[in-house]
Amino acid sequence: MFKLLGKLLGRDFTGSTPEVEITETWSDAEIMRELNPHLARKTDLRRFMQLISAHLPSKESKRLTRLAVAALNEADSPWHAIELAIFGDEGQHLEHMLFAVVDWKASEEMAWQVNGLLLTRQVNEIWQADAHSTVPEQLQALATWLAARDLSLLQLDTETDAYCFAILPQEDFQDAVNLATSAGLSIQNQ
Repeated sequence: MFKLLGKLLGRDFTGSTPEVEITETWSDAEIMRELNPHLARKTDLRRFMQLISAHLPSKESKRLTRLAVAALNEADSPWHAIELAIFGDEGQHLEHMLFAVVDWKASEEMAWQVNGLLLTRQVNEIWQADAHSTVPEQLQALATWLAARDLSLLQLDTETDAYCFAILPQEDFQDAVNLATSAGLSIQNQ
């Protein structure tokens, strides 16, 4: 049967297969990531959300994480999943702020949102923005102010002219960047 098929297709199906040298080995996780990138993206988004919401009460952290991962099914990008989960009808509550989003020209919005994030992180200081500076200048000043308190500013690319950011401990910053990138999010402040 294989001879006939080989003659019809002009190939030899009866011969031995050539030896293939394996130059690299992949872990099971890498194989799954290659075969199902959407599943891997969900896993990485879940891990990212768990990391940056670890300071919230457990129930709230799980709720926001679940919303973000579920929103990935409906969203056309990981950022839109975050946006749906955090700013949708069931999204973050003011007493448990995880992200802030400020339009590029709405510098007056910075102070109250930053202080909401700080309050959620139980930082008992108030950050004051320079009222005459632009949002990018305020973000730079905030990053410097946070660094003196062993905190970092993580800025996500919103695919718009707004700035989205979270505050997290410096020791978690690189892990958050790696997980966000693996989940398909773009980081602005690298």
